[in-house]
Amino acid sequence: MAAETRRARSVSYAAVLQPASPRASKKNLEDVGEDFKQATIYNDKPGIFYTEEEVASMAEPYRFALVGKFSGLRPKPQEVLQAFRNLGLSGFYNIRFLRSGYIFMHLSTSEDMARIWTRGIWYIGGVSLRIFKWTPNFSYTVESSVVPVWIQFPDLPIHMFNKKGLFSAAKIVGTPIKIDEATADCSRLTMALVCVEIDLLKPRIEEFWIGIGEEKRLQKVVYERVPNYCKQCCHLGHTEEECYANGNRPKPQRKAGKEDGARGGEDLRVRLNRKYAAGNDKGTVNTTVEPREEVQKKNGGETQIWTVKKGNSKAQEQEKTHEQEQGNRFQVLNIEEEEDQVEVEEIDGGARRMSKEGEEYSAESINKISRQGTSKLKVVEEEEQVEVHYQKTYC
Repeated sequence: MAAETRRARSVSYAAVLQPASPRASKKNLEDVGEDFKQATIYNDKPGIFYTEEEVASMAEPYRFALVGKFSGLRPKPQEVLQAFRNLGLSGFYNIRFLRSGYIFMHLSTSEDMARIWTRGIWYIGGVSLRIFKWTPNFSYTVESSVVPVWIQFPDLPIHMFNKKGLFSAAKIVGTPIKIDEATADCSRLTMALVCVEIDLLKPRIEEFWIGIGEEKRLQKVVYERVPNYCKQCCHLGHTEEECYANGNRPKPQRKAGKEDGARGGEDLRVRLNRKYAAGNDKGTVNTTVEPREEVQKKNGGETQIWTVKKGNSKAQEQEKTHEQEQGNRFQVLNIEEEEDQVEVEEIDGGARRMSKEGEEYSAESINKISRQGTSKLKVVEEEEQVEVHYQKTYC
């Protein structure tokens, strides 16, 4: 008993603290032992320096990783995560948030990487997300010069339309990523189309040799939509001559996209009319909105009246009441040869009316009623056109 007690007391402190769960083991650094990079002195300061082979070994788990850069305010984390869930990626992935405006996409398959990377620009919550290849040299101030580009192999030998042949040809240009559908099923033999990963800072391969037995021929390479890269500011999308960082061009000013919307309390019709007038640059629009406003806009010598209506006017209410008291002043005349004709008397201020008493009526009275009816219908049609025009122009 005493011997067992002494044996228990001889256990080291580190052994007592040995983690028992995988989660704790993941956080514990004791198992590193002596297998780590020792620091050296460089310019009177300590430093850690890795060889290219060591860097490649450490970066292997992240070979399909991408970096996203938002052009503007980054959306909420929930929106970003939901957007990637909606993509339905085939493999395991992790989305991690870096410095403000950046996200890290840890992907596990080349298929998911090609799908996201070759798209170029995505939109999440209305904000554009630019995609870059992650490399061990990643920096927030320097955009990666490694980009995916589609290349053509015109008149490639037909026997090379297979994965091994296409991979061999594309490997000369860059790192092969994928081929398009027409190349995969050999439905377009005039050229092969392959997406490759190239470095814009390195020289491009324009052609290469293909040997078929004793015969040798030059194979041409055609690049599709290669983006520009500025060595001055280390950003994609423009050349050094177009860069305003070196003073060659004035810095573009941002457009105040929501300037009109920021004016609190302003009527929506006023803003839309201002935008409409600025876009056409024809004449002027009166933007003072009143309950019964008429806005005139001259268009090539033609004047259009836009009327703002809110319910029925007083005159319309009186006319409606007057018609209800007198009855409808316009009735359909249904004249048939076998039926009795309807007597129509001249309408004079509503004092006389139409009757069905079998008396004959003159053609002159019918024409007069018809003219009045046509005039009334014209008024109604014009009012309807004014209302439709009002809806379309947001007056």
